[in-house]
Amino acid sequence: LTERDEQIAALRADLDFYERFVSPDVQRRGLSVHAAHVQPQAANVWRFELTLTQGREQAGHSRGQLQLAVEGSRAGRLARLDWPALRQKPAAAGIDYQLRYLQRVEGEFALPADFTPTRLIVRLQPAQGKPVETAFNWKDIAGA
Repeated sequence: LTERDEQIAALRADLDFYERFVSPDVQRRGLSVHAAHVQPQAANVWRFELTLTQGREQAGHSRGQLQLAVEGSRAGRLARLDWPALRQKPAAAGIDYQLRYLQRVEGEFALPADFTPTRLIVRLQPAQGKPVETAFNWKDIAGA
């Protein structure tokens, strides 16, 4: 029964996701980060997968750059690692995106060994328009 409940919940989540694009009754939204997942790879390296979406009312393609940040604790103090620190490059450029309705973006970043993450922050900077920032609880998106 537990397995069936999980399947039903996954199917409902998929239905809600696709309903955004086809149903006239669903609230229309612009550019957003629909989902995020992170998985550990090699020592201190994490792989991320993001699903970016844009409502059908948008006139055309949305393009821009995305950057990540991770909030957490280091040596008992709150800390935030921005994109250059995660990429271990002082002038690290963001990841380009271009979508009409949805796009999956994947990549990797490194966390220091003494860092305990609590939140992932995704910042989308469209070529035109205001930035979009979404935060995800690390425990909800981290898979082993």
